[in-house]
Amino acid sequence: MDPSSDRPARWTREDLIQVEYDLYSHMLSEAERKRHDDPVYMSSRFLEIDVADVLLLNTSVPMIDADAVRLELGRQLAVLPRDAVSAPRFDEPVTWAEVRLGAERVRVPEYLGLRAPAGSLAPVPLVVRSWPRPNQLDYFVQVCARESDREEAESYVENLRASASDERSPHRRRILEIGTGRFGLEVTVVALEAIAREDLVLGDDVWEAIRRNVDRMFDRMDRLAAAGLGTNRGLVLSGPPGTGKSALCRALAHEYDGKVTVAIISASAGQYLLKNTYEHLDRLAPALVLVEDLDLLVGDRDHHERGPLVEFLTVLDGLMTHHGGVVTVATTNDAKMIDDAAIRAARFDQVVPLALPDAGQRRDILGVYLRSVSHEADLDALARRADGLSGADLREVVRSAVLDAEANVVSHDELSASLERRRAFVDRLPVGFVA
Repeated sequence: MDPSSDRPARWTREDLIQVEYDLYSHMLSEAERKRHDDPVYMSSRFLEIDVADVLLLNTSVPMIDADAVRLELGRQLAVLPRDAVSAPRFDEPVTWAEVRLGAERVRVPEYLGLRAPAGSLAPVPLVVRSWPRPNQLDYFVQVCARESDREEAESYVENLRASASDERSPHRRRILEIGTGRFGLEVTVVALEAIAREDLVLGDDVWEAIRRNVDRMFDRMDRLAAAGLGTNRGLVLSGPPGTGKSALCRALAHEYDGKVTVAIISASAGQYLLKNTYEHLDRLAPALVLVEDLDLLVGDRDHHERGPLVEFLTVLDGLMTHHGGVVTVATTNDAKMIDDAAIRAARFDQVVPLALPDAGQRRDILGVYLRSVSHEADLDALARRADGLSGADLREVVRSAVLDAEANVVSHDELSASLERRRAFVDRLPVGFVA
């Protein structure tokens, strides 16, 4: 409009040409933007071929394997020039995440795009894009190559997937805590406080069961496999709270760290994702599985939901035929609470009772906890008075006495007073309560 008149201004030919040019330029830029978001089109430019000749390979791995794949992609990223690495859209920086590997934290690519020339990642040029898909609970990898290079591209994808189960896996021969997270099954590599077998005071029958069902099983696994006798075993540790079941599991985890894959399974993972857990460990065998509080998973079918029990037994049955190299050690406060079907042969092979310590064992337990504490105590007298207390109770007796001690040396009277307080506390607890 002409500001000095109510009549519309006349468009000149040049004005119309300019408008037409602007509209055409906008259409071109919009089309270019759409092509830029098209991985096949962008890959064809890098591969120097027509779009119709681009081979597109899509693969995904469950989030339980994502750390291994991202670590492998990070290693591959390191051999490429900086201008060949970006986010999946190719014009944005790589997005990074952090994974915990025991005491170490490692950066891994999260959203990634690689343009790899021939001879870098594969004998042929490849375009690799990857990103997590939270709704699908997996990590997505897309590979573009020339159709004529299909064999080499498929080999690259297979090798990338294999990184989750071969020697490159960050889970192999490590201690894993397995639970549920926002992406389903969540695996964390952890570093546990060292516990040695020598620190545990248990009966000879317990140690013999561990030697036979765990130590010899791993030692003779190859011989059993060659003879077709099966390479899986199940052991249940049963006893009241505080008798050393959890400590024994942790000692086994520490001892076998670096020798086999050790998995500590939470109750939530056991109930809902047990099958996925054993499938993952099957790829990382030999493996030691530690399941605490088994009765929460497979309690008597008359008192618990049937679903978790059926799933658990189905998985264990499958282990005997489809999986191998897995030794499972489970704990329960009361073996009577476990359904008979879960303890029969071919599921759990032996139930080992852990009783409250006798007088001699109580003396030895006190000696273990007091070995680094200056004290003046008659351990035999204290052990006789501690009848009915568990190893966990005796540990608390020593802790409390150290806190109450008036001097650097803990006296016999201070330990006695601590023992009586603990006994009074335990006597007030409901039966079966874990203090």
